[in-house]
Amino acid sequence: MRCYFFILLIFSTSSFAVDIDLDLLRKKIRNTSNILVTYNNHLGEGEGHFDSTPRYSEKFVNCTTWWQQVLAESYSDGSRKDIVKILDSIRYFNGAVSFGTRKHFLDHAFNFDLPPFEKVDKILGTNCKDDLSHTLILDIKKFKKSRKYQCPLLFEEDTEMNFSYLSKEKSLLCMKSLPDGIYMVFPVAGRRYNQIWGRKSGPMGRVHGLMVDKDKGISQVFHASIEKGKVLSEPFERYVNGMGSRLFKGYSIFSISNTYMAKKISDQGKIKKILECEKNLHQKGRFDSLND
Repeated sequence: MRCYFFILLIFSTSSFAVDIDLDLLRKKIRNTSNILVTYNNHLGEGEGHFDSTPRYSEKFVNCTTWWQQVLAESYSDGSRKDIVKILDSIRYFNGAVSFGTRKHFLDHAFNFDLPPFEKVDKILGTNCKDDLSHTLILDIKKFKKSRKYQCPLLFEEDTEMNFSYLSKEKSLLCMKSLPDGIYMVFPVAGRRYNQIWGRKSGPMGRVHGLMVDKDKGISQVFHASIEKGKVLSEPFERYVNGMGSRLFKGYSIFSISNTYMAKKISDQGKIKKILECEKNLHQKGRFDSLND
């Protein structure tokens, strides 16, 4: 059965639309303090795949899988099957489960398959209009070498990323101007951040993932801290002027869509080649451990 799983997955992937429960989302954000946050890769594709770690864990997360899981749980009907289906769509291009189709770089995800977010300048205009821009060259070869991955990555030829974002000062102005609600905020990595966390992946642009719950005008940021090993919370302004001032150049702020429209991307041919390549590696017994 395992030999056919990869190919069948291409045809089992479908578009769907689900609505979020914002009250549940708020509860999920605030009730994740017991989850262990580490730098290690606790989520993979599951048994029989290049990265054999489970696709979903209720005990372990890193700074990215935390917010992905919180969103998937809040869009789902509560069943594990539905959570994993939505999580797959958030984490993988086309929802096709493989290491090569996983959204390893947030900038690739923003460019080619935006998660269920919308830039807040469409809500508020001038106060949230990006005032800085950045060009990033991804080092895909370095990333693949560090993971001992021998198949193609989807969009690996797209290494130049150009995007705009908010300066620290403009981010604070924007957040103060936004109506109450829950927002996704992605810091833009500065030199220090890339020196620490980019040694294996190469340079990164938008990273981490903060969830900001603004209630009665007070903006509280929640994020999975690898340094502290748990989900932390503090006022958004304190975060930006504290840790954020040392590691980040600025921020991209998004609203969370009430309805998540999972969609297919057009490049089915490349996805099929990636899945077949990983299947061949598995058959030859050439999968290497990713957690050494």
